[in-house]
Amino acid sequence: MDPKLLTPEIIIQTEISYRNLKRVLDLGNQGQGQIIPLIDTGVNAQELPADALVSQVDLTADRDNRDHHNHGTLMARFILGLAPKAKILSYKVNG
Repeated sequence: MDPKLLTPEIIIQTEISYRNLKRVLDLGNQGQGQIIPLIDTGVNAQELPADALVSQVDLTADRDNRDHHNHGTLMARFILGLAPKAKILSYKVNG
């Protein structure tokens, strides 16, 4: 990430996210009933569990809902590793 993009607000939001992660995991529901928006490079649906992806929105000129960089797919896998019962709502904004 470009260091110029690390505004105080982003740093604070990231810090809050990390501090709250343990509390979220301690709930013990593994993300059950949660839809997590993922704003990234899209998600390759075939690489996720069949029921993990709620919807895909492609806001790029590509209009193909494919993750050509595999970053969004990696992030979705990371989220599902922490909260395997959560669902992903993918927004492709780059790639």
